[in-house]
Amino acid sequence: MKKRILNIILIGAIGLTSLNCTDLIEDVSPDALPESSQTLTDVTILERLLVNTYQTMPIGQESFIQALMSDEARIATTNNGSGVFLWGRTFTSQDNDVEALWNSSYRTVFTANKVLDNIDNVTNNGANGLNKNQIKAEALGMRAFAHFIVLKNFSPKYSPTALGCAYMKSSNIENIYDTPPRSNMQDSYQNVLSDLNAALALNPTNNLNMRMSKDALNAIKSLVYLEMGDNANAITFANAAIGTRVLKGGPEIVTVPATNPKQAEITNIWTDPITSAGTNAAPIDGSEVIFQQINIAGAVSFNMGALYRSPALGVFWNASTTLKQKYNAGDYRIAAYYRTFGTPTSLTTVFNKYYGPAATPGIANIKAIRLAEMILVRAEAKAKTGDLAGAFADYDLIRVSRNAGASVAFTSTQDAIDKILDEKFREFPLEGKRMIDLKRNGKIVTRLSTDTTVAYPNTSFPNVDKMTLPIPYSEIFANPNMKQNVGW
Repeated sequence: MKKRILNIILIGAIGLTSLNCTDLIEDVSPDALPESSQTLTDVTILERLLVNTYQTMPIGQESFIQALMSDEARIATTNNGSGVFLWGRTFTSQDNDVEALWNSSYRTVFTANKVLDNIDNVTNNGANGLNKNQIKAEALGMRAFAHFIVLKNFSPKYSPTALGCAYMKSSNIENIYDTPPRSNMQDSYQNVLSDLNAALALNPTNNLNMRMSKDALNAIKSLVYLEMGDNANAITFANAAIGTRVLKGGPEIVTVPATNPKQAEITNIWTDPITSAGTNAAPIDGSEVIFQQINIAGAVSFNMGALYRSPALGVFWNASTTLKQKYNAGDYRIAAYYRTFGTPTSLTTVFNKYYGPAATPGIANIKAIRLAEMILVRAEAKAKTGDLAGAFADYDLIRVSRNAGASVAFTSTQDAIDKILDEKFREFPLEGKRMIDLKRNGKIVTRLSTDTTVAYPNTSFPNVDKMTLPIPYSEIFANPNMKQNVGW
């Protein structure tokens, strides 16, 4: 019987080419490499295997699934059938998007493990300025991050004894991991934390937001602890990730001629270096982006924007009215996040995130972790520890930077959580946060009636088991030790 997880083969390898200024988007399949000591002890080859993990991490697939399953999107009149079953919650364990998220996550794990299995044996450390400890730290971080994606999406709300994930620590497909079982959530999350701690102990020195940096590692630790309910550590590592970073935006500035540079600062968060807005080393999105996936036309890239619209076929998904009515007039995010907006009840609002340039529509960098997320994670964790004043300060910091209107003081812990989740709803559409936030806080998806159709009339989805994705049928069929989630 074919074993799924460790037989996932990277598709579309482009072979081995010389390292150059575009090496951050080159794709090298670990299965295309000859199993020779020369190849697997060459630091330049292992570096380029590491680069592959950044291209296969499935944050685009995760964001698409969460947007459609939640209350962020409304089906457009020109939808071609893409994602409809996810949006209507009628999908099964054979859904292509769900399987793609699973496969890409473990593909990333497999490649990271290929690096980790061989990095300590390199014979040319320092070649081309490459350091094996830096590569090892990033590979550990990517292995942890990919498993965390699996846990967030394919496991329920955190409970120590609930089913977690099959945590893969080797790329050897001939060993006991051929048919890996799922560990419980406590062990799975501890494995994530162990990899993150090991990565930080290697003192990675890169500062590029398209690579696994100290800030990114600390940010992931904060997110992990938030899911586990360890709010004190969520705050500690959010602080470490935030450091001296400063939010863009702020109170509106009136100039002559009448332009608002603060609005431009928020819009520029979504203006990628690939469109000549700065450089990868000094991007115009600045300190707001902690970790992202670089996409460049002509390379092995994920076309995020094509999931929502096509220049030839039209718009597939509009912003929901449930989402749009959350904004106050003047909020900088309206112009930054939406191509058209209209009234909150208009059904034709097009997302501007991942719209891409005219020459290569839909090709844009995909944000994985932003400064605003760390601030709102800290706010949520503070609220849950009873520090309502501290939570409000963080909440208000976001709202002031986005010109969102006057903030109303929290009256209780639950009021604080509700308002913080609403702010995250406004801040992160299409960024893969919404379903996880709702699931973690025991809430269900609720949509306005204007976001329903005759075929899909439901305005609420109370089955919490369905907030967790099913293990793909192909995995269950191939792996007798893999247990399916409740309700699937």
